[in-house]
Amino acid sequence: MKKNKSIRIKTGHILTGIIVFTIFIYILGIQTQSKPLLNENENSLIELDKDSFFDSITLKKCFVLFYAENSELCDVMSASLSKLAKNNQGKTGFYKLNLDKYPEYDLKYNISGVPNIFIFNEGIEVARIMGVVPEQNLEKIYDKMFN
Repeated sequence: MKKNKSIRIKTGHILTGIIVFTIFIYILGIQTQSKPLLNENENSLIELDKDSFFDSITLKKCFVLFYAENSELCDVMSASLSKLAKNNQGKTGFYKLNLDKYPEYDLKYNISGVPNIFIFNEGIEVARIMGVVPEQNLEKIYDKMFN
């Protein structure tokens, strides 16, 4: 007669697996955090302030990223929008405005959260993108709006 061989998992095996998995996730997390999303010198977005905001949005078609300083989501959108800016230099304005420094723009443009991208055409808001959007979608929006 044949004996059924079964695999017996012991508590020690489960604990070892959990410990190895935890260490792996910890190391992966540290590596991810240490990689900057975008070097400051690679950022193609022009920082706006109270004095330059109105003049910048009325000159030509433009994207304006409204952001908060310590927001990872805003950093992601800044990197994506900066890549779009590099690919379309001179054709469109690409700007960013820090809502921590200029909170009055929250009320003026009814901004409920960040990141928030406004697309202006000669000072008039023509579109609004809320939240994080993949780069490919930003490119499609750009092509639809400006080509």
